[in-house]
Amino acid sequence: MPRAALKVVFLALVLAAAFVYLRDRLTKSPQGGATPSKEAATRGGATPATPEEGGAQTELWGGESVEGAAWAVLLRGGNPAKGEALFYAPRGSAACGKCHSIKGKGGHVGPELTTVAGKRTVDQIVESILEPSKVIVSGYESILIITKDQRHLTGILKGEDGAGIEVMDKDGGIQKVPKNQIQTRALQTTSIMPGNFCEILTVEDLQNLLAYLITLK
Repeated sequence: MPRAALKVVFLALVLAAAFVYLRDRLTKSPQGGATPSKEAATRGGATPATPEEGGAQTELWGGESVEGAAWAVLLRGGNPAKGEALFYAPRGSAACGKCHSIKGKGGHVGPELTTVAGKRTVDQIVESILEPSKVIVSGYESILIITKDQRHLTGILKGEDGAGIEVMDKDGGIQKVPKNQIQTRALQTTSIMPGNFCEILTVEDLQNLLAYLITLK
C-alpha cells in the first residue's frame, strides 16, 4: 500500500468503525440493560472534547462521540511497546523524541507530552500528527526572521530582550540574533513540526504510535 494513502485509509477505517459503533448502539434496546459506559467508548484515550473545547463532534449518549469510539476500536491493533520504540528512535520514521519529551526524556522543541492523553481526545492526537499546522499549541508558534544580510531563520521564539532574540530551530539548537541585524520578523501559521507524516508513516506505524500515546495520562 502506498504510504501517501495513509490518511485516506485511516479515514475509511474510522468511518467503518463509526458505522459498526452506531449500529451496535442503535440496535440495543434501552430496556435491555444499562447504557454502556463512557469508559467503554473511550477505552484507548481521553474523554472526547466538548463543543466548548473546540471539538466539532456529534455527541451521543451522555457525551460520547462517534469519532472517539471509532478510534478506540481501531487502536486495539496497536502495540504500545513498538510505539514507544518508534517515538524515541532517532533515525526512525517518526523520531518524535527529537522534539517532544515525556517524563523528562526527549527534546524541547515541541510541547511536553507526559499527560497528552489526559488532555486531548484520540482524534485530536491523530490530527496533531497528520495535520500539525491545523492547531498549534500556544507558545510553540514558529517565527520567521530575515536578517539584513538576507539570512532566513525559522524556529520557536525562546527569549527576547533589548539587544536581541533567541530562536530554537527544529533540531533544538538556539540561534541568537541581535535586533540591529533583523530586517523582518513574522509569526508563521505553519508548524515547525513536519507535515508529511501521511507519506512517512505506515498504517501500522501510526497504530503503534497512537497505542503508546494514549497511555500517557
